[in-house]
Amino acid sequence: MIFFRKPVPTFRDHALQRTAKDLIAKGTSVADAPHQALGLIARLLEQQASLLVYIDVFFGYAIFVVMMIAVAFLLRRVEGTQAHVAA
Repeated sequence: MIFFRKPVPTFRDHALQRTAKDLIAKGTSVADAPHQALGLIARLLEQQASLLVYIDVFFGYAIFVVMMIAVAFLLRRVEGTQAHVAA
């Protein structure tokens, strides 16, 4: 015997419903509200992803700078030419 259960609503479903209700309350038509809600959530997700990428790139540059500073301390000092010593 197979029981069919109704799928459990996810956080995404709740977020879409809440955003659509807010848009309807602000004057958006009932037909357009779900589409606009999906667009708003997609834009928010894209902004957050862009921020996370920016943070990752900044962290990568920071690691690179620290490594280059360490390399600079490991370099040997070159002796100056005779012209610099005579002056």
